Amino acid sequence: MFIFLKKLKYILVLLKNALLDKEKARELIINSTYLKFYIFKHKLLTADYEYPQETDFNISLEKANQNQPAPLLILHRNIVFCKKNNFFDDTFSFIDIGSGSGLLIHYISNNLDYFQSYYGIEFEKNFFEISKKNLISFVHKNINLLYKDARNFLLEDKKYLIYLYNPFKFDILKIFMQNNYENIVKNKSIIIYHNDIHIEELKKNFEFRYLQTFPGTSIILSKN
Repeated sequence: MFIFLKKLKYILVLLKNALLDKEKARELIINSTYLKFYIFKHKLLTADYEYPQETDFNISLEKANQNQPAPLLILHRNIVFCKKNNFFDDTFSFIDIGSGSGLLIHYISNNLDYFQSYYGIEFEKNFFEISKKNLISFVHKNINLLYKDARNFLLEDKKYLIYLYNPFKFDILKIFMQNNYENIVKNKSIIIYHNDIHIEELKKNFEFRYLQTFPGTSIILSKN
């Protein structure tokens, strides 16, 4: 019953968006439909899951956002845009902060295999275990899934394309950025931040070059 109400709420949100912003609603519907097709085609596992108040890390998740489906076609567009503009090359690794069931990494390694290696960071055990099952066939593509809390996670000293899909509230996002800011600047890593509701707060706290080429998505680059 609860899952049904969640899905009904999602449909109502889509209808509201359709009335207020037809283009945005169209994009959401197309991406949602394609995601379902992609999951069905590749027989991937998903989960309707409510985050507990505590994880094995004994950290409260009250301020974390619920897992949201990866907008595969939007990400595809954004990565192709970055590639065409030479924002990254084949020395970069791809990392998804809040990788959920691994659907996005599955798609990228299948369709946009531009990167040296792939990383998924997920703090919810159920999603983490599902992602390992979904990506078991891609072990040869240097995929690394890590059961980590983003607040305690430090990037390795190398170049990344970092993907953020509004995975958590700003106080958590800020801690992740503070911990990794010097690394990101030093290596000239880039960030694709989709559903960028905290972009103004980021601009106030972190000195980057911010591009907003597509509605709802910011591409964040080192100024150097």
